[in-house]
Amino acid sequence: GLKEVGLVLCRDKCIMVPAAGGKGQEGMEKLFQGMEWRPTGNFKLLGAFFGEEAGCNQHLKKRCGKANLIIQQLPNMEDTQTALRLLRHCAGFCKIIYSCRTVPPHLQREALADYSGQIREGLKEILQNEVDERGWAQAQLGIIDGGLGLRDPMKHAPAAYVASITGTE
Repeated sequence: GLKEVGLVLCRDKCIMVPAAGGKGQEGMEKLFQGMEWRPTGNFKLLGAFFGEEAGCNQHLKKRCGKANLIIQQLPNMEDTQTALRLLRHCAGFCKIIYSCRTVPPHLQREALADYSGQIREGLKEILQNEVDERGWAQAQLGIIDGGLGLRDPMKHAPAAYVASITGTE
């Protein structure tokens, strides 16, 4: 077995997630004594949340909340261009790309929409002016196309997820 090659299972650090959600698996918990039993199917693995939609949204909202703290400080900067760069490169879509690559977008739609609104609001505050639909669409264009290079998480999350899935085959 595994012990012969030096691998030892530390049961108190293991989480058991039954594939059938615990249905029809009476008595299985005894086989995994010492492990945390999660029949709901909700768990985190390497920083990504897996499970029900509510849990996925909650996890991403927490991550977005941290990034939004940065967005809220950007309008206080003296240099607008630096604030826009930080919004694009440090507080925008890149802050949540890991979640977008690892969790199906339909399970975190609400959180993605909220964060999209936070980015747009951050842009409005930096510019000290309203950003209408046309302006927001232009801000999402690449710099080479006359935009600001901001990415809308709602639009880019499905592509990020598909790219990640096809890249693992």
